[in-house]
Amino acid sequence: APSPAMKDQAGSNHQSGMERLKSLRADMEKCFRCSLCTMVPLPTVQHPEFTEACPAARHFHFHGFSGSGKSIMALSLLDGRIEADPALARMVFACTACGYCDVACKFIMDAERHQINLALRELLSEKGLAPPALKRSMENLINHGHVTAEPKRSPGAWAEGLGLKAPPANEAEVLLFAGCMTREDDHSAEAARKLARLLLQAGVKVAILGDHEPCCGLPLYWAGYHDRFKNLALENLNRLESSGAGKVVAASGSCLGAFRSKYQEYARKP
Repeated sequence: APSPAMKDQAGSNHQSGMERLKSLRADMEKCFRCSLCTMVPLPTVQHPEFTEACPAARHFHFHGFSGSGKSIMALSLLDGRIEADPALARMVFACTACGYCDVACKFIMDAERHQINLALRELLSEKGLAPPALKRSMENLINHGHVTAEPKRSPGAWAEGLGLKAPPANEAEVLLFAGCMTREDDHSAEAARKLARLLLQAGVKVAILGDHEPCCGLPLYWAGYHDRFKNLALENLNRLESSGAGKVVAASGSCLGAFRSKYQEYARKP
């Protein structure tokens, strides 16, 4: 279960969604609605059927769902021409956060479309405008340590019968971080078991956090709950480092991405 510290607000050095939006104003103003953010760059197109690339814009057929549309709405929000409301939230949270608009825009200019999208999401989450299902999932993670209030199994259940234990200081070479998916998804649980067996057969001293393993927090990041994510990231870094293990091996690519990239951005370098 998460500690009370996780439920506290982040430190004063964390930017709010509005502050992040203000810092990205110049990137918003660069947009001239070319719509390249929704398309495969023309020099690379191989077939007309595969020119559209933005999932949300392709599905809804409306400019507001594109990276450009969200940049323009963000600028309008900063200038007071529109307000944060459920209609804006519907467009912003329809985004899959794949980052394609950012890649495509950088084909012709240096602009941060993806960061604008995330800052908008953070602002809307702060105002309580995240979709109800998403809010419930994030409340579950904050209160219960998992996006599901009652997952199938406990955090350490995937390792039953393997003889793996929590790491005494400086004894484990590797701390295996299995990830939240092992609590709900049978395939993920089996993948973690196979990884553990491989390490053990290679003669590696492996330890796990077992039922004390937390969520990496990445769902909080993608949902725009960046203050909560920062708190959990700092808490997790302290927990991993105090294990005494020489290395942390993540069974989940999402957890690995959080440790390598997002923790450095929002907390500190592992």
